[in-house]
Amino acid sequence: MKIVFRIIMTVCMTMKKLEERLPKNFMRIHRSYIINLRCIQEVNKNRVILHTATNDHAAHATATPDTVYLPIGDLYRDSFLDYLKSKFLVK
Repeated sequence: MKIVFRIIMTVCMTMKKLEERLPKNFMRIHRSYIINLRCIQEVNKNRVILHTATNDHAAHATATPDTVYLPIGDLYRDSFLDYLKSKFLVK
């Protein structure tokens, strides 16, 4: 069973410090958003579409699937696209 929940946190540190402390599967895509790369459903020209809750076995979970659309910031677009190219495009 795989269940992933959307968590909104209030922290007393900068986004940069938070970004540095998170594991490698997290990436900043906007000045206001750091995402879990494992939750990406789709990437469009200017946005990332994430699954924030998945449920493979509904018998034991109360969460329902939810989708979130987040913008990709201009300052973070190149590094995010480079990551996607390195992981998903074959040369």
